[in-house]
Amino acid sequence: ARYEIDNPQLQGLGDVDWALEIGGFAELWPSDWLRTRFEVRRGFNGHEGLVADLTADLVVPLMERWVLSGGPRVTLADSKATAPYFSINALQSLASGLPEFDAKGGVRSVGAGAQVRYQWAPQWESRFFVEYERLLGDAASSPLVAQRGSPDQVSIGAGVTYSFNIKLW
Repeated sequence: ARYEIDNPQLQGLGDVDWALEIGGFAELWPSDWLRTRFEVRRGFNGHEGLVADLTADLVVPLMERWVLSGGPRVTLADSKATAPYFSINALQSLASGLPEFDAKGGVRSVGAGAQVRYQWAPQWESRFFVEYERLLGDAASSPLVAQRGSPDQVSIGAGVTYSFNIKLW
């Protein structure tokens, strides 16, 4: 579904459709207190590219049901995942007043994140997180970011997780 943009900084740039990302991850625990993770996702609809996240978290149990974790993050994205959000074509340039820009892939951002998790039943957990990322490469060089935005991005969120096992054999 398309919607009208209310932010005057984005006028003339058009909308990017919603994107569904499907992928997988591998997680390695080199020790009880260190979790590393590599995740790869392929986008559909809003972008058709590949995005990869690399993270390393220090994991500290605080109390019986509380766990605090956090550490560095790196996000890589190919051109098909970067261009819909950071490129500016000729028509968009005329309508927005921003110069044309052809965003390519590469290291999209580096940053850090922290999360607190509460386990309120064996399979149920609540999570609260905050993440900071610094856009790099073409994402940061895009006139949309360089002239009208900021390469510094902060995300906060919350979620509920239900875990289950599937026996394959």
